Amino acid sequence: TQECNARCAYCFAEHNKKVTMNQQTVSNVVDYFKENFKCGERVLLRWFGGEPLVAQDIIDNIIDGIDEVFAGNLLYDSILFTNGSLLTDDIIEKAKEKWHLKKIQLTLDGYATEHNKRKAYLSSGPNFYKKVLDDIKKLLDVGIQVDCRVNFDKDNIVQIDNILQDLLPYKANELFRVRMTILRPSDCGYNKFNYITSSDLEWAYNIIYNKLYQYGFLTNVKDLVPQRQKESCIAKSVNKIIIGADGKLYKCLQQIFDNSHSVGDLKSGISQRAYDEYCKRMLNDECRECVYLPVCSGGCLAYWELNERENISPCKREKFFIDLLLDLVHKWENLN
Repeated sequence: TQECNARCAYCFAEHNKKVTMNQQTVSNVVDYFKENFKCGERVLLRWFGGEPLVAQDIIDNIIDGIDEVFAGNLLYDSILFTNGSLLTDDIIEKAKEKWHLKKIQLTLDGYATEHNKRKAYLSSGPNFYKKVLDDIKKLLDVGIQVDCRVNFDKDNIVQIDNILQDLLPYKANELFRVRMTILRPSDCGYNKFNYITSSDLEWAYNIIYNKLYQYGFLTNVKDLVPQRQKESCIAKSVNKIIIGADGKLYKCLQQIFDNSHSVGDLKSGISQRAYDEYCKRMLNDECRECVYLPVCSGGCLAYWELNERENISPCKREKFFIDLLLDLVHKWENLN
């Protein structure tokens, strides 16, 4: 679904059509699995939106259909990307047992009131910031990995200490990871936030990495040195596909519902030529001369298209503050 109970102005999904899968599309999803997988094979399902839990019945129906078709013999795990506001104890239990949920990404958009304001939920409810913190504990207690993504711009980055202090109880849990990143403009909300641009990255990540080190969330400083991506993005990967709520197939989450970026549909399958254009896309000329090429594999395809219009760099961020990272590694290695 592209429906969501929040109105995050920075989100690329906010300007998409608010489409939710109908029952025919659900049936087509199950048929697609039947045609493309065999019993005993392993599949990773990523539930994305919008807000996936707005359509948890759709998730149930897809899972039920897959289990029926494969008699429970298709080996699958799930990852859920959610704002967390709709999580309940019953949903956590169901996600663990029925959806085979192994990891969940929750998002914080600032400290306390700032988070609640930026989420702009359609209905009033609990303190949603506190609910995220409480749900982290519940998820970890049942053995589900938690990635807590914290989105910063130039305004809310001053709240980093408060957020890290609240996350300290989970620091020692090997299933927990805090991922601090920056907001990037999308087609909507471009002027609503005080975005951190390429020229600001060294300033921002100097704050982020020093605070992560100070609070003990960053212990292996060698991880600061840019490494080749362990996992290719969906667009460039030869074994990943996005099933849109409209029943079409895509390779980039930021380009769904754009027919020019569709690579097939559930009924007719993948259009191999369109699929290959993503996976085998030629490098941009400036990439060929860049020493960071082995690290980034050519950068983000979607951001290459937005680059000129919205001043978004498709390059790996560390490219803009490599001197800072090397200085931090040298400094912290000497301290230890």
